[in-house]
Amino acid sequence: MARELVVFVRTSVDWSSMTNRKFREQPMAGKSPKLRWLIRQNAPKVWNRVFNLTYFQFRAGLQAIGERSLKATGLRILRGPTELQVQLEEDPDIMLLPTDDDDLLCPHISDALAPHLEHDVLYWDDYFVRNGVCREREEKRYFTTNGAALTGHIVADDPTIVVDPGFVKKRTTDRDVCKVPGRLSATNRTEASITRMIPVLRQRRPGHKLRRAAQSAVRVVLPGEPSWLASYLSDVQELRRQLLA
Repeated sequence: MARELVVFVRTSVDWSSMTNRKFREQPMAGKSPKLRWLIRQNAPKVWNRVFNLTYFQFRAGLQAIGERSLKATGLRILRGPTELQVQLEEDPDIMLLPTDDDDLLCPHISDALAPHLEHDVLYWDDYFVRNGVCREREEKRYFTTNGAALTGHIVADDPTIVVDPGFVKKRTTDRDVCKVPGRLSATNRTEASITRMIPVLRQRRPGHKLRRAAQSAVRVVLPGEPSWLASYLSDVQELRRQLLA
């Protein structure tokens, strides 16, 4: 019997009910120096001074768009380390597809990966969206944080491998790795992403620079292809328009 392909969302944060206290007390902060730094800088307060939507509202909107893309795959979804641990204890013989709550999956990803589920690790080329600009990443020759799936057995040996963004560094040469053709996912880096906010917050007038980044991104002309990605990026642009209203 073929392994079940299961989506794993790295965090179980509910941005729609987020508060300043919950933000400061996120369990992931203990594992993420970058998140701890944002908390110390009171990043949401800087954001809220210059935008019509609060930081939490914008993240909730991105999460809702990402959630639609996850559900469109028809795959079962695990959220956060607790659900992952329960699954691995019950049955580790699955193929896990790690993703973040604002990233996007092709609705046909299950069909594309189905013929290859006997391997230990699958990876594919993906799209990278930054400040509204979508580009095709250079062709991969190994698996990285996004655009990859790996068996539950590997994760059971080291659960941090799908939570730690540097899990590519932990890859081993004895794994059966297979590259799958096609671009089946997109990393969606917006102004609200941790990796985008940190360098901005280190500059003078960070709020002004955040708003200029959003104004620049909202003017980007979106690609028409692939159609599955274009529809989600259109929703992100509409969210930006609300942000800047």
